[in-house]
Amino acid sequence: MSDEHPRPAITVAVVGGSLAGLSAALLLDRLGLAVQLYSRGAAHSEVARHAGLGVDPQVLTALAGEPAERLPQLNLRERQVLYRGRHQRDPVHLPVTTHALLHDYIAALLPAQRRAPPIEVTSARLREESSGVELQLASGERPSFDLVVGADGADSRLRAIVVGAPAPGEPAGYLQARGWIAESALPEPLRQLFFEPLRLSVAPHARQHFTAFPVPGAGADLTPGQRRLSWSWFFRADPDAPAPVDLHDRLARACDDWPDPVLEVISCTLAHGQAQAREIYELAAPRLVRGGLVLLGDAAHQISPLSGSAPRTTLIDALLLAHYLAEATPADLPGALAQFESRRLPTARALVEQGRSMAWGLRPRGL
Repeated sequence: MSDEHPRPAITVAVVGGSLAGLSAALLLDRLGLAVQLYSRGAAHSEVARHAGLGVDPQVLTALAGEPAERLPQLNLRERQVLYRGRHQRDPVHLPVTTHALLHDYIAALLPAQRRAPPIEVTSARLREESSGVELQLASGERPSFDLVVGADGADSRLRAIVVGAPAPGEPAGYLQARGWIAESALPEPLRQLFFEPLRLSVAPHARQHFTAFPVPGAGADLTPGQRRLSWSWFFRADPDAPAPVDLHDRLARACDDWPDPVLEVISCTLAHGQAQAREIYELAAPRLVRGGLVLLGDAAHQISPLSGSAPRTTLIDALLLAHYLAEATPADLPGALAQFESRRLPTARALVEQGRSMAWGLRPRGL
């Protein structure tokens, strides 16, 4: 469309300050759309914020519009599989960072005027008299937009509107304990094993799974001795166990299954670091679009963290949505959103199923 006849502005509300929400707001703002991001503010625990995740440099560069190296990260050079009494090692090249660093990096790229002060979006209504969506804010305001992007996480309120009924994630039958510990708090033999060189460490087992890797330390410090070890431990849920999960008790019961370094890392973390367990849920929403509402990220699909693909999938959600909206006018929105859904829905379902397959030994029979 020429500058003499500019396209009508599409008004967009992005609900949720998640990786999906920030990424969508950033990309749609760069398209020249009138974007407003609504977020309740910080919602993650310290353990979740500092959990490690892999970085896809190509996807991040496409999102940020600059070299991925600007994000504080470490480059893992080796993958080691830990067995009782022996280790197997192979070369890899895997950039890693933390959830907090990636979140803050993307947030810094988004112009401040695109972010509303922290406020809760309590509901939304598809307007019948005209196209668009009306939001209900906790303040009582009811702003309307041509498009609302639901990126409000696993407990999304907007998902039920898109799907047409409540659609919570289903319990996967297993838990993930996450933890991190300062490199300096580990005994020297463990520092050598997990940090020299920087390694992705995996301990496979039919009934549980452990993975660990170094990440930047406090203040994005990459200095040897100041980094952290981020780890995840997956194990089958015990329906008779009280909540919250007692990780000391679970560790004591795992002693016969794990190599000594795994037991030592978890034990050190419980004594000197941060650790937390959560139940894993799975979800593949049956649809992603209704009217001017579209779902992204955990609001649309909950993928097993065992697969390691959830962060990358979230960023690709936002990139693909921006692709279909790049030339759209308000009149084009239904067709553009339909194209997005038809392209993204099968891939998201496949990734959820892949995660289920990877967790075959953790899932109770019948799930």
